[in-house]
Amino acid sequence: MQLLHEILERTKHQFGPYELKYSDVRIEQRPRLLREMKHGEVVNVTVQPTQPEWESELPVIRIPIDKGIASYRIFLINEEDQPVFSAITNLDQLKAKRLGVDRSWSSYPIYAASGFTMETGNNYEGLFSMLMTHRFDYFPRAIYEAIPEQAGRKESAPNIAVEKSIAIYFPLPRYFFVSPAYPNLAKRIEVGFEMIIKDGTFDRLFMKYHGDLITQAGFCSRRIFEIPNPFLTAETPLQRKELWFDPFRASAAAGKREKAFCPSRPVRAN
Repeated sequence: MQLLHEILERTKHQFGPYELKYSDVRIEQRPRLLREMKHGEVVNVTVQPTQPEWESELPVIRIPIDKGIASYRIFLINEEDQPVFSAITNLDQLKAKRLGVDRSWSSYPIYAASGFTMETGNNYEGLFSMLMTHRFDYFPRAIYEAIPEQAGRKESAPNIAVEKSIAIYFPLPRYFFVSPAYPNLAKRIEVGFEMIIKDGTFDRLFMKYHGDLITQAGFCSRRIFEIPNPFLTAETPLQRKELWFDPFRASAAAGKREKAFCPSRPVRAN
């Protein structure tokens, strides 16, 4: 919401006043949300992990709203299994372990396409119970999910830990999608987004909300296994490096070059 607020504020002189508020209706199922977005009566802008269907049906601003940080997945595991994961040196060994995921999540078809061994759950909380009872070996999560989820379950699930040695990377941008009933809003968000990228505001907001978690995630000491995302469209702006978080590449905020989180880039395993 703060990102969208910055974008709309920056474009007031060109596009006029605005009102920013949450929808009164909570819509958790993506198919229903897509239908509602097409009409634009209940909600006219949303942030979602991209899918080809959404990009074909709705106006989309192809700038990852969180610099693609959800592309990096670290794991929740049972604490006693850390030595097992520390010993993994290649992707085939990791694929042989059982991964927990919800079948409806955007990451599910990506893991399936790469041949991971998976156990699927029917709901979010149930996946934590499945992990605790060893129904699967690891639960991949974005860093802004894994670290708070583990911290919030220290009493109810004291054996769950954040795995320390591995991360999976696949490009998975989350975009602003806009109702086709509001083409001027889509244009406004695109114009404003480019403005805050250029003046460094985007980088500063990103660090404000993610900097501490990135440090806690400890990317510098992890083996990073890269897998493809075959569901990206050809328009995905992978060539615009400034739009994507990379712990091994410095970013530029307000025209000032910043240091990378990690001093050197490790060999990324495949």
